[in-house]
Amino acid sequence: MKLVVAAAVAVPLFLAAGAVVPAAMAAGPTASQLASKASADLKAAKTYRMSSITGSGKEAVSTKVTRGSNGCEISLTNDGSTVGFIQIGSTTWTGADGVWVAESTSQAGGALAYCNAHTVARFVPAISGLSLGRVTKVNGQRVQELKGYDVTMYVTTGAKPELVRYQLSGKGQDQGQFNFSGINVPVTVSPPSGNILGS
Repeated sequence: MKLVVAAAVAVPLFLAAGAVVPAAMAAGPTASQLASKASADLKAAKTYRMSSITGSGKEAVSTKVTRGSNGCEISLTNDGSTVGFIQIGSTTWTGADGVWVAESTSQAGGALAYCNAHTVARFVPAISGLSLGRVTKVNGQRVQELKGYDVTMYVTTGAKPELVRYQLSGKGQDQGQFNFSGINVPVTVSPPSGNILGS
């Protein structure tokens, strides 16, 4: 009986003294909560870098995006051909093979959707039913793996989870990988150099 009483007194004192609580006793955020926080952070981002590849074979599309504080730069590669877009204010340049054509941003193609953080966040939604996986590293960053049926998300560990990778493991056009970096890190987009038409 004395041992039971002593233990009942010792445990609260042990915790009050700042002891580390074992993982089994500490309730951290769930996988869904981490995914939601990372998605909300991306939606609110002022700047970011994204690289992705979706689809497979000749249908695969590689995309690189730099969203800066003053504009956006995009390159799309498919079947060996690359098209670039640079948007700064009301002007967008479209380029291929070193030749750029200037036009009004309002007339530019749908590729500029990648310049909108809200739209990009819809490409990589925080789905339900995720479970906590391992803690690992992706692109040099320590991340928490969030596993789903055909989606795996990797978010940074710490108080403010940020999305680092979004992996789709489907077939055909339903497979792909989105990598993110530089969220809210200041970056400036520059106009194209080379042969510019329409300027």
